[in-house]
Amino acid sequence: MSSWVPASPHISYAEEFEEMRCIGRGNFGAAFLVRLKSAPADDPIYFVAKKVILGQLTDKEQEGAHLEVSLTLNQK
Repeated sequence: MSSWVPASPHISYAEEFEEMRCIGRGNFGAAFLVRLKSAPADDPIYFVAKKVILGQLTDKEQEGAHLEVSLTLNQK
């Protein structure tokens, strides 16, 4: 299994990943299967990206979404 570490903590989603397909939808957003563009063709690297439209959420829901991201980033 390949491992990937971002070149910087502030990567550009559009530049780094290609969306392959939507794999799920929820009340606040959607999950997408994405491919790392810089991975070799013979050893592709895939991730699941969750997109949430924060502007449609209440302040409390936005706080929960930010907390979810923070917790996800701290998982090992």
